[in-house]
Amino acid sequence: MLYQSFYRAMCWVALAAVTLTGLFSATARSAPEPSIIPLSWELGFEYETPRLIWVRLPGQNRDTPYWYMTYKIVNNTGAEQNWVPDIDIFTSTGQLIPSGQNVPPVVIRAIQNAQENPLLRNPIEVVGPLRQGEDEAMESIIVWPAGVDDVDHVQVFIGGLSGETRVLRDDDGEKIAIFRKTRMLDFEMPGTPANIVVKPVKCTGDEWIMR
Repeated sequence: MLYQSFYRAMCWVALAAVTLTGLFSATARSAPEPSIIPLSWELGFEYETPRLIWVRLPGQNRDTPYWYMTYKIVNNTGAEQNWVPDIDIFTSTGQLIPSGQNVPPVVIRAIQNAQENPLLRNPIEVVGPLRQGEDEAMESIIVWPAGVDDVDHVQVFIGGLSGETRVLRDDDGEKIAIFRKTRMLDFEMPGTPANIVVKPVKCTGDEWIMR
């Protein structure tokens, strides 16, 4: 429990540095909680635990590791919605990595081939209108470089699933931040990619936050 509290605190510090620099640092502790009863539309989101794939990149003489998660997004909100994913991965080493950053197209193709799922689409292809119903659901990928760091824990933030927002204002009523309802997934990782056989990935949390 102490580790999780410390880790979440570190997460907010990193997000503050990336988004609103010092200003957000002063307000992170007062971040609002999402409503218990949804105040706006929400998209259905199903996901698989992160998996590791090794890909031989063009011009390289050895394989490079990447983590990826497959997911399915479905619209049962009663109206057409736009799926504009805003997905970040925060690691226990303090890195904040946007999904897909520094991921060559060859990696996406390798994942699609490994999954043998004809419905699995490139992340770029799923951005846009999402029609209603299970038959219109879309499947895609969250992916990030594994690197060589000793990563024991990651949090995956999925924005774009809800229309709920909160505005944070200062004492004078000036708007200083906008928080959006975001799905936060916690995963216990094997440390290094080479250790995944000994210590498989484990989901340790799934909740809504305002980010």
